[in-house]
Amino acid sequence: MRGDNYFLVRARLLLAGLKYIVGTQFVQQGNQHYSPFSKGNILIIAPLLLILMIDAGYCDVIRIGVLANRGDQKCRLMWDPTAEYLSNKLPGYTFKIVPLPFEGISAAVKNEEVDFLLTNPSIYVDLEVQYGISRIATLKSKYTKVYPWFGGVIFTRADNPNIFKLRDLINRKFVAVNETSLGGWEVALRELKKAGIEPHRDFAALFFSSNHEAAIHAVLDGKADAGTANTDVFADLLEDGVINLKDFRIIVPEWLNINKDDFPYPVSTRLYPNWPFSKLRGTREDMATKVAITLLGMNADNDATHAADYKGWSYPLNYQDVHELKKELKLGVYKDFNKTSMMMILHEHKGEAFSGLLIFLISLTASAVLAYLYRHSKLTEKALRQSEEKFSRAFRTVPAGLSISSLSDGRYIEVNDTFIRDRGYSREEIVGHRATELDMWVDPAKRVEMLRELQGSGKVLSNKEVKFSTKTGETRTMLWSAELLEFGGEKNIIAISQDITQLREMQRALRKSEEWYRSVIDYTYNWEYWIDDKGNFLYVSPSCKRITGYNPEDFMQDKELLYKIIHPDDMQLFRDHLHLISERGEVVPIDFRIIDAAGNEKWIGHVCQRVEGGNGEMGGRRVSNRDITDRKKIEKEREGLQVQLMQSQKMEAVGQLASGIAHDFNNIVHAIAGYTSLLYDKPSAEDTAREYLKEILELADRATEVTHSLLAFSRKQLINVKPLDLVDVFGRFGKLVPRIIGEDIDVNVELPVGRVVCMADSSQIEQALLNLVNNARDAMPGGGKLTLSVELVEMDNSFIKVHGFGNPGSYALISVSDTGVGMKKEIAARIFEPFYTTKEAGKGTGLGLAMVYGIIKQHEGYITVDSVAGQGTTFKLYLPAVQSDKEMPAKAVETLPHGGTEVILVAEDDDALLKLSEIILTQNGYEVITARDGQEAIDKFIEYKDRIQLVILDMVMPRKSGKEALHDMRRIYPEIKGVILSGYTADRINKDEVRDGHTNLLFKPISPKYLLKKVREIMDTPG
Repeated sequence: MRGDNYFLVRARLLLAGLKYIVGTQFVQQGNQHYSPFSKGNILIIAPLLLILMIDAGYCDVIRIGVLANRGDQKCRLMWDPTAEYLSNKLPGYTFKIVPLPFEGISAAVKNEEVDFLLTNPSIYVDLEVQYGISRIATLKSKYTKVYPWFGGVIFTRADNPNIFKLRDLINRKFVAVNETSLGGWEVALRELKKAGIEPHRDFAALFFSSNHEAAIHAVLDGKADAGTANTDVFADLLEDGVINLKDFRIIVPEWLNINKDDFPYPVSTRLYPNWPFSKLRGTREDMATKVAITLLGMNADNDATHAADYKGWSYPLNYQDVHELKKELKLGVYKDFNKTSMMMILHEHKGEAFSGLLIFLISLTASAVLAYLYRHSKLTEKALRQSEEKFSRAFRTVPAGLSISSLSDGRYIEVNDTFIRDRGYSREEIVGHRATELDMWVDPAKRVEMLRELQGSGKVLSNKEVKFSTKTGETRTMLWSAELLEFGGEKNIIAISQDITQLREMQRALRKSEEWYRSVIDYTYNWEYWIDDKGNFLYVSPSCKRITGYNPEDFMQDKELLYKIIHPDDMQLFRDHLHLISERGEVVPIDFRIIDAAGNEKWIGHVCQRVEGGNGEMGGRRVSNRDITDRKKIEKEREGLQVQLMQSQKMEAVGQLASGIAHDFNNIVHAIAGYTSLLYDKPSAEDTAREYLKEILELADRATEVTHSLLAFSRKQLINVKPLDLVDVFGRFGKLVPRIIGEDIDVNVELPVGRVVCMADSSQIEQALLNLVNNARDAMPGGGKLTLSVELVEMDNSFIKVHGFGNPGSYALISVSDTGVGMKKEIAARIFEPFYTTKEAGKGTGLGLAMVYGIIKQHEGYITVDSVAGQGTTFKLYLPAVQSDKEMPAKAVETLPHGGTEVILVAEDDDALLKLSEIILTQNGYEVITARDGQEAIDKFIEYKDRIQLVILDMVMPRKSGKEALHDMRRIYPEIKGVILSGYTADRINKDEVRDGHTNLLFKPISPKYLLKKVREIMDTPG
């Protein structure tokens, strides 16, 4: 603690030093015109004056003044652990908390009753202007992730139906914390004024509570319509569960733009730096440095942080925003802001003012010293000894390393206490010895070089950074200044050294942090850039080269380059985005395309953040761009697959409908064709009647083709697959095509050498080819060229990825290409749908291509269409291929049907069809037993099992299906032969049962001749 006469003691020490310097010269030389302010003497005077006038002598107790806004006891409970932390980390010092009320802080600082001060930012900036205190660290709140900021929350109750924005507060009751509270009122006042609200004029009532919690509860309890509180307190109550965010509506000004990643809690105002830990003007710099380093090194989880409920300390932030707030609101020292005052001038130009004041004080002191010396030029020996003792005491206590050594032999003549403490030696180990003997200089060659420079030029060496070694071997970095002076005719070196090891460590740590930050930005995968409000690039990351093909310097030199590379179709999107950022502060990510330096189109995922200047206006943008070209390709492929899936599902649904229609239609056509055939075959039928019957049969055949097409489209028709050589099929089919398609169309059939074999139903494949050829003929009404080809291809993963379909393996590829009218994309997307046709009414059923689609799908193949309006169409059919050496089946020899005498059980739920079957079989010699459902068929089979030789069962019947009835019959008589008739599809019966030699599957409609033929074949087959 400083004594009352500290300034007087300092002045006496200074005078004693000056008397030692010039008094000795006067006595020894008797030179009445000798100037005490030579270069050499100034080197000693200046440090003494600066250190002795600015620095203060300390005893063990260091006092920390703290704003006690919650009372002295609460203040000590919160901050005594921080003082204890500093005391433990800085041995030899005891730190003490001094609680200060609002009204007592200014006087405590003015009278230097404390050495350090911890107070709110509003009070700090006032004292900074008034008394020159300076921040050395800033408090970090436990509620922020990165930066030690805080702000204000303007809020109302969530159920308030009238308040949603700041202007809605007019004519409402408003509660704040304290008129001098920065977070509890002043920061909110700034935003209210920006919204055009004058609280004392526009509020129905404005009152202040005792603390932040009281203000919050005043709104919840309905005592006020709205209020404001500090973000830290609001967040604290949320964390502790005292309040629930759902109960509040936070009012956020439209101009506020704060990144939620940096400040995740509710906030309604601009952010401001938190409480500063500051030193008084008279507090020693070395002590302030130690305290700052110790605070910055504090762990976020210790007793001190828990007691005061904070996170730690950061490097001191810039409090200019608080100055601007107080200027704008004319608060505190800025209440007369528009009036020029000496204090404001000094604050604005404090660097120049300090230098001028220092020069003035030096001049004033020097004049006083000269006058004193002139009056006491004839000193007695006793006075001289007293002067020397005083100088010696001042010399020893200066908090900088002072040394006097001989130039001739390098021995130390005198050193002060700081020099001894910095080097770790005792006085006896230093005085009379050389620096080289003690190995103090880490680099002896540096010492020789500096002494040579000092001796050769005779000039002062100032602030040379050198490294010294202590007695324990520790290396310390110091600023070393020296000059040659003559004492008694012998040249000596006066040197001053200041230990800056900790300062350099802090600087290195800061540089490392900056380098790390720069490396993170420079090597980030994204293309980052910062741009000012004029569009000039302030920084561009190296990743821009990888993404755009341009170097960062290209953007720095040409700010229009960004707009030159944006795809023209996306330029308006980008400009609209910039408008939202600059005018409304909205951060909305967008995707747009660029054209890189190589001419390639790339997709960019763009997000940017508005950066505000000190006046709240937009100061620029911070931007991050990611190359999302690959992602866009994947999304496009996924969209294509989704369309294919939807199309497949739609076709499947239509197929189910077609299958159901085919069943009922088959039964009707079966009955019509059967009865008509019976009449047609009667010898007694008249010729005219036979002609009519023939027409009916032809119509029935056409109806049968329709049902077959429907079944083929729905992929429900049973197919008889065998190894099929497509080269052979095309060889035969190609000869028929010219007769089908007409002479005005040129037909070209391209076949490979060898065989292309697949497992297929020959009749089905030929039917599909016939439909495609007919479709091509209709597409070339004026003639053209038709090309048919077949080849063997491989589907690999790359093929599947490009085309979006397939499974790896060998495929037979059938291509049918025409040079006809082609189709638009929207038409090509629907051509495989049943009943969809572009032909005139009466010229097409719309089932031809649907049938082709069904046949290929039933063969587990794929079909594509590539068509351009006016340029023709190509259909490609992919069928799974097999080895070409598979044994090809021999052609069956047709036989004419004839009757028999066997007993046949016929079961059919359709009376007309049952009667028809009975007539057909009876007229051809067979004995027929009938049943109308599956269970009746089983009962009849049990009754006549010894006589029945064949059962003909409808697939779908009441009580039991034909398949179930046949299964039960075979449990009674395993060898019974059976026929299943179906108007539905092959999926209703197990395929193994079809191939077992005892069961045949026939699809309706069936002609009488074909039925008789199949019955005879089954009956004549052994087993």
